[in-house]
Amino acid sequence: MSMSEFNLIQRPRRLRKSASMREMFQESHLSLSDLALPIFVEEGVDDYVPINAMPGVMRIPEKTSGV
Repeated sequence: MSMSEFNLIQRPRRLRKSASMREMFQESHLSLSDLALPIFVEEGVDDYVPINAMPGVMRIPEKTSGV
């Protein structure tokens, strides 16, 4: 069956008739405060080293991390 064979006047909402089902399927909203940025501490490094695959993120020398 191709998309051209569908003649829907109204979008079906079988799974979202009750409030509890609508709540279960609602979209999520993320903000910056929901995310975590990892810290990369490396042994044998004397200075901060940029991580090429992650712009703006650096490997931190173990000596300066306080670990």
